[in-house]
Amino acid sequence: LFYLKVGKYKIEIASLKVKNLLKNPSFEVWENGKPRHWTTKKRNFKLKSDKGQEGKYSLSVITNTAEKDWSWVRSEPIEVKPGEEYLIITHVKIYNAKGSHVAIDGCKNSRCKRVINCPVGIEGTGTYDWKEFTCKVEIPEGVDNIRIVLNAGWVLNKSKGEAITWFDDIQVIPLNEAPKLDVVWLY
Repeated sequence: LFYLKVGKYKIEIASLKVKNLLKNPSFEVWENGKPRHWTTKKRNFKLKSDKGQEGKYSLSVITNTAEKDWSWVRSEPIEVKPGEEYLIITHVKIYNAKGSHVAIDGCKNSRCKRVINCPVGIEGTGTYDWKEFTCKVEIPEGVDNIRIVLNAGWVLNKSKGEAITWFDDIQVIPLNEAPKLDVVWLY
């Protein structure tokens, strides 16, 4: 037994064994100026390795445009099964950005289309410190792979300089393999 003094406390229940399907989810490994297992087509922004939320590194996406535009930094395709559910967990921090969000593309035979913005309403405008966002996604029929799309926003206020969006510790967890919590007792 242990006793706590009067005050505010946060109780977090976390699994010890979680199978993350995403490769390089904390952006620890880089090759040719970008994180390994992640791609991008547009180059109107800068990618940089920065101090992470909890680990050593995070992905920092920097842009100086004030026009609506996203970065489209994409993970490699992740094999999934139609009808199954997956938990998507992301950690995001932004400075002077508008419209930053995380999306999921569904793919079949290398053809991909947007399935969902996840989590919906990510609070991707303004400036805030690290926040965790989660959502549950059911894979639609006709989709055999998904990819995570990190969309850093554009400059919110030109007088404050560049827009920066940080991403870190991203997880894609099959819900049928996630440990289930049975009972929690708090006294």
